[in-house]
Amino acid sequence: MAATLENIAELLKNDIKVKVAGVDADGILRGKIMAKEKFLSSVKSGFGFSSAVFGWDMHDALFTNGVGMSSEGGGYADFIAVPDLTSFRRIPWENNIPFFLLHFLSENKPVVACPRGMTKSIVKKLSQENFKAWAGVELEFVNFQTPTEDGLLTKSIGIGHGVTPCFMAKPLHGMPGNSGHIHVSLTDEAGKNLFAREERNPSARWPDLEHLSDIGYHFLAGVLDALPDIMPMLAPTINSYKRFVENFWAPVAITWGNEDRLSSIRLITPPVCKPSAVRLEIRIPGADLHPHYALSAIFGAGLRGIQKKLDITVPPSSARTAEDGKPTLLANTLEKAVERFSAPTSVAREIFEEGFVDFYAATRQHELRLWREAVTDWEFNRYIETV
Repeated sequence: MAATLENIAELLKNDIKVKVAGVDADGILRGKIMAKEKFLSSVKSGFGFSSAVFGWDMHDALFTNGVGMSSEGGGYADFIAVPDLTSFRRIPWENNIPFFLLHFLSENKPVVACPRGMTKSIVKKLSQENFKAWAGVELEFVNFQTPTEDGLLTKSIGIGHGVTPCFMAKPLHGMPGNSGHIHVSLTDEAGKNLFAREERNPSARWPDLEHLSDIGYHFLAGVLDALPDIMPMLAPTINSYKRFVENFWAPVAITWGNEDRLSSIRLITPPVCKPSAVRLEIRIPGADLHPHYALSAIFGAGLRGIQKKLDITVPPSSARTAEDGKPTLLANTLEKAVERFSAPTSVAREIFEEGFVDFYAATRQHELRLWREAVTDWEFNRYIETV
């Protein structure tokens, strides 16, 4: 049963505690268990939650490079955490405790770094154009027989069976990585697919576009145009870029094509699917993606393409000729990706608030600094006896 303000007390009548969690900048759930009475009293107005949720990294180390969402100088003052009743579920492996996701407010405004708040904002912008967003994320993972002491969701279940699921983009050298492909489409409020063309267009610029609507065309153009500038939101870690190796099923350039699984964006149209299932598959993300940030970036880029009526400036892979030259390569390191993302002219600054771009760039710079300071096994094994 869906939770509402009217029935929430009844749904929780036999419970003593409630688990709540918000999503941080690395896609990790940060939460706590609270008394049911405290939760019920906070359903409308929310409750205090330390802003440190956006002040530390995935290993709870504080950002040290001036990240602005929260700071030591500001005492990590509380945000307001608001439960999302539509996210209600019970966690079977934790004694069926009720669970709710949170989004964060500051001075009655969404915190710009809040992943769920960001996604809600993009969905609202789409709704204002009479669009409804649809998406599905395919996550691959590898199981290792090296159980750890903690975990969440899939990892929690796996640990109970003596395995640790690994969602790293490239966990093993010489093997294909773990992808996190994202399928997206738009419908109207009645559910009609807005990427599907009513009738095949035999005079389309390329055959790949014969079944794609004008809205779908501009959406695709927007994503292609933004790709170089939103890479950190699709590939957020150092390891993400180890997956981008040619001939290993991971795209390395700005490419697209109908039913082309080697391109960055695969267009899926009739006859391989029904008109109601026309969609784009964004094949860049790995399984280490931050789903809220990635989805916000894709739909934000697509909406920008529609609003600006952008054109597709690169041919599909099937139509590329020698005159077209080689496709433009995407960043192959997090450092290069962050440089494009944070540049003054970055498309990311059109799609998102300036404060978020600066914040997220700083979090990735923090990750890069830790990487540069690390001494890896490769270095040790290569140089210990030779230098």
